[in-house]
Amino acid sequence: MGLFACFARWMDTLSLNNDDDYASDNGDSEQEMDENNPVVDESLMSTAEVKGYLCLIAHYVDAEWNLRAKILSFCAFPPPHSGPAIAMKLMELIKEWGLQKKVFTCAAHILNLIVQDGLSVISDALEKIRDNIKYVKVSESRELLFLGCVKTLGIVKKCGLVLDVTTRWNSTYLMLSRVLHYKEAFKNLAEIEASYKSLPTESEWLRARLICDLLQLFDEMTRLISGSSYPTANLYFMEVWKIQSWLGSNEFHEDTVIADMVASMRLKFVKYWEEYSDILAIAAVLDPRLKFKVLEYCYHSSDPATCKSRMDYIRKRMLKLYGDYKKNTGGFYEFFSQQAGTMKSALDLYLSEHVLDMVANQKLDVIKYWKNNSNRFRELSRMASGCDLDEECKEYANEEAEGSGRKKKTRLN
Repeated sequence: MGLFACFARWMDTLSLNNDDDYASDNGDSEQEMDENNPVVDESLMSTAEVKGYLCLIAHYVDAEWNLRAKILSFCAFPPPHSGPAIAMKLMELIKEWGLQKKVFTCAAHILNLIVQDGLSVISDALEKIRDNIKYVKVSESRELLFLGCVKTLGIVKKCGLVLDVTTRWNSTYLMLSRVLHYKEAFKNLAEIEASYKSLPTESEWLRARLICDLLQLFDEMTRLISGSSYPTANLYFMEVWKIQSWLGSNEFHEDTVIADMVASMRLKFVKYWEEYSDILAIAAVLDPRLKFKVLEYCYHSSDPATCKSRMDYIRKRMLKLYGDYKKNTGGFYEFFSQQAGTMKSALDLYLSEHVLDMVANQKLDVIKYWKNNSNRFRELSRMASGCDLDEECKEYANEEAEGSGRKKKTRLN
């Protein structure tokens, strides 16, 4: 059920031991992926020699409803590892496989661009946090002194303190989550060590907590979209909504540093995500545990006044998309289904059935659900599998752009 055709994650190791993981160049793999709309996963790794490598993997649901993954390329990729550089390399490799028309967007890089914009605004505000970590880690004696504070206060020792790499927002999240865990230990250190003079104020601790909470949302979504053994597009909508809600609730925060960070991040958030919200919403509706209930909850929480109109809009978009699939199925099936007494389309039937309990079906295999119900929902099952869904949604996005007379951002822009 992949809607995004390019996911990325940084990694330290990569196992490439199974020859079956590689896509062959005999044309069979290319044809199979072309028929089933692959989701392309591009991963970056670094070695001790500080050389970069890129691994391009295609994920797709095959004709037998199996979630498949094939390695398209594993190649050297030296710095810079900037968004534009990665996008250019990625498109170069995708074109080699003739899959350029299948690419929709690069979700993890979009997340990275949004977060980096925000962190660039507040970089100086985090320096005091970094100074605290440097103070403790500068010598073994200070580390032992700090550990004594941890034990005195009965704080459960988890992982140690770490400094972030300023160009890697996930390392900033890791740094903040750990330093906040030992907040009281730093306070105790200030009481017993005269040379320690960089203790953050309460407002600075609060700022660090707010930033950490936001980065946690981005970290959770990055982990979600990096999943390669399960479909994830159906879950994006809720995760994006969480980020949108956080940004909205802190837009006018009394801490001007936080307010400035939110303002910067919202610019890119609107630029990259709002144009894809229809697609994310449709994917959520095609999860039998969510359907329109999750949209109603999110839309109403964001703006009760526009909830109904936004729901109606998504229904129309989904009906239009479904109509295209119905045309490709053939008129006899639709005629036979209605004459059998249901007088309902597959989409109407699916939406009329009760939403599956999320708690009881927390580990539901969504692909298996649509496979098991393919005889009942036929063309809707095809739509839910992700087959051609990327292309249809891009076509709708282009129609909207032309209708509004404005240029639409496409793919990796």
